[in-house]
Amino acid sequence: MSMTLLNFAAEFQSPFQDGVVRKFLNEGVLSKVLHFIPVDGQSDAYGEDASAAGIAYRSLNESYSDSTGVVNPKVEHLRIFGGEVRTDTQRFNKQGGAARANEIARRIARAALFF
Repeated sequence: MSMTLLNFAAEFQSPFQDGVVRKFLNEGVLSKVLHFIPVDGQSDAYGEDASAAGIAYRSLNESYSDSTGVVNPKVEHLRIFGGEVRTDTQRFNKQGGAARANEIARRIARAALFF
């Protein structure tokens, strides 16, 4: 079953994790409408239509030219998106948690523009 990031954010108990996902949602244009599917393992295999099957009209008792479509197997390998946010400790000690929060918010906004 696919889910949006908003549904995903509702499952968090931590206000920090919920806030990070909601910030990502507010910054990105497509992130609100993208649906994510759960994937078992490190890759997702699917079939891609290369060409559709043809159609034909025929009259009564005439021959029909049969055609089939082509489905190519494809595999998408999972990749990690994100990382860790490193803040200057001196700045963090002088300005407190607000400096760390602002740095995280800027990184999330930049990551959301990726989509």
